[in-house]
Formats: sequence, C-alpha cells, structure tokens
Amino acid sequence: MTTLAIWPVFVGLAGMALPGCPMPKPVPVVVPPPPPKPVVPAGDLFRLQGRAGQKGQGKVSILIENEPLNVVAKARKGSVRLMRVFTLNEEHTLTAVDPDGTQHVVGRLVEIEGKGDSPREQKDVDAVSRALAEIKVSFERSPRGEVTKLAVEGAQKPLDPGFARIMGGSIYGAGRGYLFPERNTEVGNDWKVRTEVPIPQPSGGQNNLEIDYHYEKKDGSVATISFKGKSQGESQGAQLQGTTQGEVHFDLATGDFMGQMVDTISERSESGVGSRLHVHVDWQATPVQGTVPAPAQAAPPQGAAPPPAQ
Repeated sequence: MTTLAIWPVFVGLAGMALPGCPMPKPVPVVVPPPPPKPVVPAGDLFRLQGRAGQKGQGKVSILIENEPLNVVAKARKGSVRLMRVFTLNEEHTLTAVDPDGTQHVVGRLVEIEGKGDSPREQKDVDAVSRALAEIKVSFERSPRGEVTKLAVEGAQKPLDPGFARIMGGSIYGAGRGYLFPERNTEVGNDWKVRTEVPIPQPSGGQNNLEIDYHYEKKDGSVATISFKGKSQGESQGAQLQGTTQGEVHFDLATGDFMGQMVDTISERSESGVGSRLHVHVDWQATPVQGTVPAPAQAAPPQGAAPPPAQ
C-alpha cells in the first residue's frame, strides 16, 4: 500500500524542472534575405529570329549604274555608261536554322520588270529580266544580320554571272558584315562595325568596311536604324574604294526585317583607268499569301543576357 501511495508523487515530480536545470531556449527562425535583383541592361536586343520552313517576301526596286571614271576609259570601245532599273518581287525560304540561330536561306526573283532607255535597250533589258527569273540565290545569315556564303546559280545568257551576283547580293544584303550591335542598345545610341570581306573568285581580293550605325527611333516594336560608311580594298592589283548609306526597319517582336534602303557606290581603279558602280535598293516586306503567320514573339526582355557574338 505504501508503494502505491507514493507513485503519484513521483509522477508529479517528473513534470517539474529540477533545481539548477533551466528550460532550453527556443531556436530563432532565420529568414534568408531575398536574392539580389539582376542588373537589367537598358535598351533593346536586336536579333533575327526564324524557324525552318518559314517563308518571306518583299517588293524590290533596284538601280544598277556602271560607268567609266575617266576619258581614257570612256574612249575605249564598248566602255560606256550602263544604267538599268528593275522592279520585282523576291521570295525566300529558311531551309534550316542552326542551334546558334544562323539561318540558311534560298531566294528567287519573280515578276521582274526592267526599264530601258530605248527600244533596243528595252529588248535587252527584257531578255535579262527573263534570265533573272531563272536564277537561285542561297546564303547564310547570322542572328546579327551578317550575310555570308552567297551563291547565285543558274545565270544564263544574256545575263552576265557578275551582274546576277550584284543583283542577288544587293537585294539580300551580302558583303556588309554585322548589322546589329552585340548587346542591348537604346534609342539614340551609335555603334561601329569593321569587317573584312573576301571578294569571291575569279576576281579575288579583299574589301575592308567601316560602317557607323545609329538607332534612330522606335514606333511600337518597329525600330529604325540608319547607317553610313566607307570601304577600301584591293583586287588583282586594282584599288577599291567606296561608300554606303541607308536605313533599316526591324520588328523587335517578330525578329524580322520590315524594310531596307541601301545606296552604295564602289570605285575600282588601276593604272589610271577605272569604273564606278552605283547600286540603289529599296526593299519592303509584303505578306506571304496562303500561309498563316507564326504567333508574334515578345520583344527580347531587357534583362535577358545576350547570346554569344556570332
């Protein structure tokens, strides 16, 4: 009986703190600080976008004028000023797009109309127009707008292969180096591009370009870029120099061109004899008939890290 009477007492003492043994303090809850906000670069990131199979087209007017530079050249038989003006449509397809965004493009010229200064010249221009409709243009284009590996196939008489290459290269922007800056750019900013452009065979040689670009304005998602530059080089002993200027309209949301105007003058001289080539191109994008446009992508976020330079 004694043991049973004492048991409740021990139970009660078990719930009491013993003298000299304080209760443990509660562990404080540590709330980690919020992560620092990423630094957001100001301005817009210009990059071409596209997917394999995507089609595009545009309305083109192009003037090509070639003339001798001096009296000696003008006196040579067959060395006369030649000017031709064409209006046409161009159609192009992205046959593939590499993981880094490089576009592989094929294009063709359709609905070509040329203008001659006389009935005889008009007959020649009409024949050249028909031949231009048979050529195939292919090239690669980086996300920053550099057009390389231009090839023009299928040029048949009376179309000169060199003239065909001038047409294709001028319409699709070959030989001008990068167009877009490496990183985000604000309206009003400038950037400079220096490019070494190899001259294809059989001429060979190299042309060095230095072009200044300016971010003029932005209307909605469409940005306007102006540019002006000069070139200097050498080909088979001949000295080359030239100028270029123009304007580009680019949709930041879709990552595609909306319009371009380019005016280029190239001079070639050797032993006091030379020639001047003037090319003026206006290109305006037109809707592709019979296709459903891809959903517009949002403009590149200002905080997005730019991809590696192409």
